[in-house]
Formats: sequence, C-alpha cells, structure tokens
Amino acid sequence: MPFENRPYPWSRDSVVENAPRRSGVHGLYSALWIYIGEADDLRERIMEHFNGDSPRITRYVPTYFVFELIDNRTARESRYRELVRQHGPICNAEQVSQE
Repeated sequence: MPFENRPYPWSRDSVVENAPRRSGVHGLYSALWIYIGEADDLRERIMEHFNGDSPRITRYVPTYFVFELIDNRTARESRYRELVRQHGPICNAEQVSQE
C-alpha cells in the first residue's frame, strides 16, 4: 500500500467518520487505482467524489479510500505527484501523461 495509513471502506459513513478536516493526499481504489488527489480539507474533497463530482470516478466504483495528512502545501503537492507517477491511477491519466 503506497499510503501511510490503512484503507477505509468507500461509504458515506466511513468518509464522515474517518476522513479528517485537514490537508493531505488521498486515493480511491478498488482492484486498481482509480484516482489520487490532494486537498486542503480531505473530508470535504472525498465527500465531493462520493457525491459524484466526477463521472469517471463514479464509473469505476471505488471500494476503498486512503489518505495521508500533509500540512505543508509544497510537500503535499510533491507527494501527490509522486503517487500519481508511481501508480498511474486511471482517472489521473492526463496528469500522468503531462509529467
């Protein structure tokens, strides 16, 4: 697992209970990596994904989410790019091809 904490089930209750209102990077996956992102407020951003903000993410049906807390914006953006390069999530295809 490329993230530093354990995975949590992809459900509304699980996001509310486990995703903090802090900054960091997050990943959504099932049998493969679907999406990796970064946010100032992880709970808010992950809930946006859960509520269907991206048809591509919705189509691939995540089963788990993970996150790492990173308060420093520069470090967070660097970790995000590293994770996207390493794992090539299907909904980050444009970012992978641009770097």
